[in-house]
Amino acid sequence: MRVNLYLSGEPHTVTARTANIIAMICGTISIIAITYALYKLGSEAIAAFSDTDASFAPTLTAAATIVVSVISVVVARHLENKANIRKEIREKKVPVYEDLICFMFKVLMAPKTGKKIPEAEIITFMSDFHQRSIVWASDEVLNAWIRFRGASAGDNNKEDSSSMFAYEELLRTIRADLGHKNENLEKGKLLSLFVNDIAKYLDKDGK
Repeated sequence: MRVNLYLSGEPHTVTARTANIIAMICGTISIIAITYALYKLGSEAIAAFSDTDASFAPTLTAAATIVVSVISVVVARHLENKANIRKEIREKKVPVYEDLICFMFKVLMAPKTGKKIPEAEIITFMSDFHQRSIVWASDEVLNAWIRFRGASAGDNNKEDSSSMFAYEELLRTIRADLGHKNENLEKGKLLSLFVNDIAKYLDKDGK
């Protein structure tokens, strides 16, 4: 397998900004829908009570207004808190994923650069990564990482593409967790960034 150094990427800030905008729009729509539903319910209640006791209508109107306002504030605060939590978790995830990908590229490029990575460095990185990933990585990313480790545990002297494609699936899962859609990134596309003869492995794999 030959590798090259042509790498590409896309900034995370665009995805984060888009996600925040979508969250704000969804939150605003939810508040409007809830407020409208409460308004309709209050209007019907007012109409019902107005038919029996006109003097009670102003009090009921004021009470309904207060209830709607309080609920709107509570819902808005809840949605804002959820958005903030997602933002904070994402900010923790990004460096964990970036460190993993950086290290894996270092491992992949070692045969090309001739710089063998000391075993002690590998052990240290894995220990640190596992601690951080258990806390911050998504369930999907953790499962993809476990599958990749399982696929990589075979005979290293055997030319086997299973670990390579498991690594690509790990990359796709990480991208998805960070908000990317992975559109038109079918099997082999990400690997083609650093595997020159990826077509050969796709042909062997039958896809």
